[in-house]
Amino acid sequence: AYMHESDYLVVTIKSNGEGWLFENAEGKYLKLTTTKTGLSFDAEGTTWTISIDNSAATISGQYNTTSTSLQWNTGANPMRLSNYTSTQSAVYIYVVDDPRTALDTPENLSISNMTLSWNAVPNAKEYKVTIGSEVATVSETSYTLSLEADYYNVSVIAVAEEGSAFKNSVAATLTDAKFGTPTLKTPTLNEGAVDEFSVNATWTVDPRATAGYNCELYKGETKVGDSKTVTTGSVSFKDLDDGVTYTVKVNAIAVEGAKAYAASAVNTIDLTTTPASKVSDVTEATTYTIKNLTVYAVPNTSLAILGDATGYILFYKNNHGLSVGNTLDVAGPVVDYYGLWEFKGATASNVKTGPTPDYGEPVEATNEFLASFATKPLIKYIHAIGEQSGQDITVGENKLHLSAENSSTDGKTVIVYGFTYGYHSTKKYVQFVATSIAEDLTSPKLSVSPTSKTWASDETTAAVFNVTTNTEGEKDWSVSSENLDWATIDIDKTEGTITVTPNGPNNEEIANEATLTVTHSADINLSKTITLTQKGTGSTSKEPVVIILDAKDLSTTATTGDSEVSAGNVTFVLSKGAKAQSSTSATNAFSTNASILIGKSGAYIYNKTAIPGVITKFEIYANAGASTKVSVGVNFSNSPIESYSATAANTYTATLSTVNKVYDCTEKLPSDAKYFWYQVTNANNSQVQFRITYIPE
Repeated sequence: AYMHESDYLVVTIKSNGEGWLFENAEGKYLKLTTTKTGLSFDAEGTTWTISIDNSAATISGQYNTTSTSLQWNTGANPMRLSNYTSTQSAVYIYVVDDPRTALDTPENLSISNMTLSWNAVPNAKEYKVTIGSEVATVSETSYTLSLEADYYNVSVIAVAEEGSAFKNSVAATLTDAKFGTPTLKTPTLNEGAVDEFSVNATWTVDPRATAGYNCELYKGETKVGDSKTVTTGSVSFKDLDDGVTYTVKVNAIAVEGAKAYAASAVNTIDLTTTPASKVSDVTEATTYTIKNLTVYAVPNTSLAILGDATGYILFYKNNHGLSVGNTLDVAGPVVDYYGLWEFKGATASNVKTGPTPDYGEPVEATNEFLASFATKPLIKYIHAIGEQSGQDITVGENKLHLSAENSSTDGKTVIVYGFTYGYHSTKKYVQFVATSIAEDLTSPKLSVSPTSKTWASDETTAAVFNVTTNTEGEKDWSVSSENLDWATIDIDKTEGTITVTPNGPNNEEIANEATLTVTHSADINLSKTITLTQKGTGSTSKEPVVIILDAKDLSTTATTGDSEVSAGNVTFVLSKGAKAQSSTSATNAFSTNASILIGKSGAYIYNKTAIPGVITKFEIYANAGASTKVSVGVNFSNSPIESYSATAANTYTATLSTVNKVYDCTEKLPSDAKYFWYQVTNANNSQVQFRITYIPE
């Protein structure tokens, strides 16, 4: 029989002398009680497949003239056809050549966009078209592909009429034929790993996208960073802000060359970073992980002030090694440190060097603001103006205690910026680390030198008094009693001088006397006096008197309570613990007697009875054997002083940082001073002598 290429082979199955003839797939049926599938064998290098079940049988393979024998293998379970050799029944497969004339092969295959066309073939009933995986039979000489635009292998076979003298043609073929505009697949994006500071998107790679994928990141309408090119189906973006929604955009990049592909459309996916823990999230003593903190200040080697946009927190660790501007991640326990949150026992990681942080606008540290720290301490960036004495800066009635000494501004009015970080309930001060500290050059200051002049009765030489004020801000000053009947006063504010010249000799028996008062224009309480005397021919003028207060009346055993000593007919009170201490050097000492050793913070010396005149000069000698870090304050007044006040108007403060030296307190003297109160303000012993100069009344 003649067979078309679409027909199945002729198969004869013999079993116990009976057989069935199989013409094609629609032919006879094999009646079996057991399913037989997946049977295969090789006939001269060609694989044949036989599938037999209890209702149908099919055999496929190439045509040739070979016959092959298979047998039922009844020993297998289930039974199957095989080349098992026995006397069992055999299956014979026969292939018969088709002697008919083949139709002409279709010619001039061409493609326009998605349509394939060819020339008609005489005597062809129809055409079998195969494009990639798409197979169709058409009667026309063209076919429009329904698959996506791409490169496909093409086959067109002219099909003969059933029963005619022709058989099917040999296939006309094209290899990698281009249909339409081949375009890479738009990636379908999926969310990958996301954390506080990174996002990841994934997709299935189009194997044709050999140039890779272009990936971009946007925050709203703003592109973040540079584009990335990846060849895998994954892209990550790092160093992002936490708790922010970003848009990832991805498209396959166009492929150039003989087999070119257009770039895919861009696809997007919105990914939101995980909100990170912030300082403001710390509300209880437990374990926290806070990333990307900044070091704002370092009070000491064990403590640092860390912060982010939401607030500040302390970090305690011995020898932490941190510096201002570092950024780091911290994980571990947080504890309550006297009303403030503090990482203690936590681990710092990812420490990086950075620039000095932007501290923002400081809080003005008023007296009221600092007073609130006694009940509610805060970590705050502040600005303050106050008087520095040692490590303390007095602001109103409160003190900022510096974390480190700054001797260059000791005893001066200072402008400070920095961080508060607690309150010392025993010593009653706010703990403070300065980010900057400088002398307040605008704070009113006034000094006059010298402060007195005495002429002989016949002397008429000019006396010059130098006036010095602050170098910035309001710095004008005025002089009272600008006119004298016995002398001429010349004021030169540009040069800062007052020149007094007697008009002539004093021929009277009574001395010519006057007092000039120099007052700062920004502070009427800030004034200095100049005492002028031109002796008379028959009288004696009042000469300055000097009182030396030292330890000549003290023993080397400390007193057990307040004690009184006298010098120059004035009674002085020394606090508990006072005793004599040998002076190690007399170079600058006021006497060769011992210095007064007075106790630490809170120890005091004051005069109980008034100085019998106006104090014109007040000097302190720091004994060479004393501490180099003792901080002191001296109040002056024209009335008895009952206790020391760091905020009093006429107060001299200093750290006696150089021993065997005289410290001159005269600039703080009011014009009518008759009383003083000297007090130690830090935890170091004081060893001093005093020299008090006054004009008797």
